[in-house]
Parts: sequence; C-alpha cells; structure tokens
Amino acid sequence: MKWELDDNTSDGIRFLLVGAGSLLVLRLLYGGVLQLISPTADDALAAACAHFHNGYWITDAHVVVQHTGGGIGARLALAVVLSIAAASALALVVFLLAKAMRGNALPWAVRTLRIALVIPFCWWLYASLMRPPACTRFDAEGIVLTRHASILGELSLPWRSTEVRYAWHDVESFTTNVTAGGMEVSAIISGHGTFPLTTGTAAEVEEFLRQLWKQGVGAP
Repeated sequence: MKWELDDNTSDGIRFLLVGAGSLLVLRLLYGGVLQLISPTADDALAAACAHFHNGYWITDAHVVVQHTGGGIGARLALAVVLSIAAASALALVVFLLAKAMRGNALPWAVRTLRIALVIPFCWWLYASLMRPPACTRFDAEGIVLTRHASILGELSLPWRSTEVRYAWHDVESFTTNVTAGGMEVSAIISGHGTFPLTTGTAAEVEEFLRQLWKQGVGAP
C-alpha cells in the first residue's frame, strides 16, 4: 500500500525543511564571516578585544562593544518583530486611506506590506550585525567612544550618533565592577567622568586590561 500525504501535510513538511535549511545556511554564513574577520595571532590586543564583540561583525580589530541585554539571536528576533510591526502599521494606514477614497484597499495594503517589510528589515539586519549602539575603538592616539540612538538599547537607529575622541593622557585608568552580566570594564576620563566600555568574564577582562596596560594606561 502506497503511503501518500495530503497537500497540507506536504506543504508543511516542505516549509519546515526550507526553514531549517535557511537557518543552517545563515548560521554557516555568519560563522564564516566571523572567521574571515578574526584577528591575527600576532595582535594580542585584537585577540583580547575579540571576546567583547557581542556577536557583531566588527572589521576594526581594536574595538569593544558595550554589552547589551541579548546576543545576536535576540537582536535578529527583535529585528524581525520591528520590521513586521512597522510594515503592518504602514499597511493599515494605506488600507484605511484607500478605503476612505473608495478604492480597492486590499491590494494596495498587501503591496505596501511587502515593500515595507523589505526596507526596514534590511536596516535592522545591518544594525544587528554591524552597528552596535555603543562601542569603543583603541588606537595609537587614544580611545574613540561611539554612541548611537537605539531601540531598547539593542538595535541602532540611523540618526543621532556621537563620536568623541580622548587622548591617552586624558584616560586616568580603567576600572572593573561586578554586575549581573559579568565583570564590567569602564574608563575614567579626566574631567569627564566614568564611561562603561564592555562586559565579560573575569579571565577575559583580565587579559583585556593587561593588553591595555601595555599602552601605558591604567597600569597597576
């Protein structure tokens, strides 16, 4: 006796297989990019900073990201939710306007929904992978603090960005503080106060500070 599946079951299985395959491909792509941008073995500071990228594709090796509530998975989920919410709201507005003008509202709303899903999702995907809300770059002259306006402190917005540079002689020291997420590292800037930089495990923070001390800053 031949075993046959109905159309709904077949479509459901195909949907699951496509979804699982897409997730696998995306995961492999994500891991491959991380391998490509991983620091070289002879750059000790870059290797120490790599532990504090929080899942972002950081092309500048001497950058640490201020720790947020979630990792890459949480950011991607939030990106999808925000894209659907924004597209649905815009499609609803178009539907109501078209209906008020006695036009064929549903096709306009569906068309708007499709277009409005793509544009916001492209931005949120970029923000979740490559634009951290707050990060710090270290170079020969000093440190650069970059801050972006964000939603829930997770996904950066495309406006209201600030970038401030402090020379090494302005950096009095680096301090640590134990928080719920691990050990937080902060920079004390002369005349400007304390700025949180990143959060990690005790061992990661110790190695990170050791490499910064070689810059002549914050040495015990």
